[in-house]
Amino acid sequence: MFAGRNLTRRKFTEVKCPKAETLIQYHYGQELPDAYKLQVQGQLWVTGAKVCHFYAWHPQIEPFHIVTERDDMVMTALNNAMPKFNDLVVSLVNSVTKRDMPRGFQFIDMSEDLE
Repeated sequence: MFAGRNLTRRKFTEVKCPKAETLIQYHYGQELPDAYKLQVQGQLWVTGAKVCHFYAWHPQIEPFHIVTERDDMVMTALNNAMPKFNDLVVSLVNSVTKRDMPRGFQFIDMSEDLE
């Protein structure tokens, strides 16, 4: 996977290199493959970009390209879910850091980054 960001233009590129038969299915379907819909929407949410140019390439087949925009329902779902997810991560990190660890083991405290 390659993800390039150019947020000054509010878009990014996602490139995949699937097997030939998979790329043929992408051409046949002419839409963003289901396997990548939530990944791309998540990247749009994280980066704040408005558009993703999704490419799939194989050396023996014509490249596949489709432009995907933000899905407002997915953005709302992510906005609602992420605070709960962050709280869960902080809770898990706190429970792990309270355990006895092997000698020399060090945790890097990133809890502030999750808030």
